[in-house]
Amino acid sequence: MPRIAETFHHLEVDMNIQKFGLIHGEGGESSWELVSESAGYLREEGIFILDNPVITYHTRGSSGPLLIRASNGRASQGDNTIHLWPDVQATQNGLTVNSDKATYTGTDNLILLEENVVFNGRGITVNSSQATISLEDERIEATGEVKTSLHQAGP
Repeated sequence: MPRIAETFHHLEVDMNIQKFGLIHGEGGESSWELVSESAGYLREEGIFILDNPVITYHTRGSSGPLLIRASNGRASQGDNTIHLWPDVQATQNGLTVNSDKATYTGTDNLILLEENVVFNGRGITVNSSQATISLEDERIEATGEVKTSLHQAGP
């Protein structure tokens, strides 16, 4: 399968951008930052096609930033969404969550993780078909075929 950066040549993109970045915030404070090795912009759709995107969500609590990365992504400014696939990895404060897909919805301030969701860290492993991260509440909820394993959390 070709990398998404290689597909820019096959798509009729309006602009190719190297070292692409977006910052979203309100009141002078950044709520998230997206960086990507490269991006193709589809002007008519208002969509950025992303290569190796990394998104940093700044949380208000003491848990620190939430980092999410994947090989491919698509950001839509019109509906304030970001889709990531196929090898999504989210990390925050000693917890790692992997999934096949993730969708950030800005209007709800939520991240939906889908397909092969695995939480690992802090002495627990959780497998589920889906999970939701509420950025506002700093809460994670696993749903659909949830299986939990407890293990010793290191020395």
